[in-house]
Amino acid sequence: MMPQLPVKEEASSSAGKLLNFRGMVMKAATRANGDLPPSSIAFDGGTKNVMLHKVLLGLIPPHELSDFPFWRRLQFTSIEAPLFPFKLGKLDGVHPIVGSSGPYHVSKRFSLHAISGSRKVCWGSIPVCYAAMLKGGLAFKAFVCHDPQSDKQSSQRLNMQHACGDFDDWGVRVHAMVGGLFQSGWASASGFSQAQQQENLFTCYYIVLLQVMWQCEKEGGKWEGKFLPSQTVKNVLGLCGHGILGNLMDAGFPDYRTELPIEQAFGEVKRPFRGTPNLKDCILGSHLHHLRQLRSLSKNQSPVPEPAALRQGLTKEHTVELAKQGFRSACIFQSLITITSKTPKELARQKSFHSPFKFFGL
Repeated sequence: MMPQLPVKEEASSSAGKLLNFRGMVMKAATRANGDLPPSSIAFDGGTKNVMLHKVLLGLIPPHELSDFPFWRRLQFTSIEAPLFPFKLGKLDGVHPIVGSSGPYHVSKRFSLHAISGSRKVCWGSIPVCYAAMLKGGLAFKAFVCHDPQSDKQSSQRLNMQHACGDFDDWGVRVHAMVGGLFQSGWASASGFSQAQQQENLFTCYYIVLLQVMWQCEKEGGKWEGKFLPSQTVKNVLGLCGHGILGNLMDAGFPDYRTELPIEQAFGEVKRPFRGTPNLKDCILGSHLHHLRQLRSLSKNQSPVPEPAALRQGLTKEHTVELAKQGFRSACIFQSLITITSKTPKELARQKSFHSPFKFFGL
């Protein structure tokens, strides 16, 4: 578990070093599993995970991976969906490996930036105003971002139970809907079919691209002041990309392969200690955590899980059709929330639609 990787005091590891270390772990796991690699890797949106994030989206050219023995074995194929630069990586061209870039982490950033006060987030012509949700019972701590790291407060800000149906609610409803689209392919994926997950992820992906295009036209270089910051935009697009690529293979249910179990286990290891944990705390905390689990199992036996349902990957052809449907839905939705004379077809043909690809250096 990478959060427990010991380093020297005041030392730090670069994204490249961590990518190489992860490759060593993946190589050992592959060798121990009869040359079958793990199908998925979970991580959050931290800056030191950027290289892994890009590798698993196929955004790093193969020649730049020559110094990474495990990762240079990946061969990438495009799914040829409209305006979709991400590629599926397969070890030696045979075994797919996909990522999970932290849906809970992305959701926290997504909700925080809409209420931070440093910008006025707008979806089309509709501003997001959380003040209206206070009347509906939104917790004051969630409203003032008392704990930016709280998953609970993030969920409260995206919970439409607090929307009263007033005119001021429109913006938060749209914001929560977009958050729901990308989470339908991750945290709540078990409630949707694979085809629904794929279409929702594509729809979210294209809606976000359209918003960037719209705000760039209106605000120019200051577009981030009226929308999400570029890093959060990249995080949302990348999360959608990981989910879409994962649905092309049998990588298990997305809500079972997020970073949440890792964070929960790491939190249990750190629980008895305060401040920055050291190596002694890590070893002692791990043993205490295992003993707590053992005591819990001795009192309440863990139920034997049912066999996992057969989950076949979607075909490339089916995925392209779902992408086109998501693209159409996003263009129609954009025309509904924007004060503009452009029709959905005109929005789809607009040349500036391609400009957000500068985020990924393409």
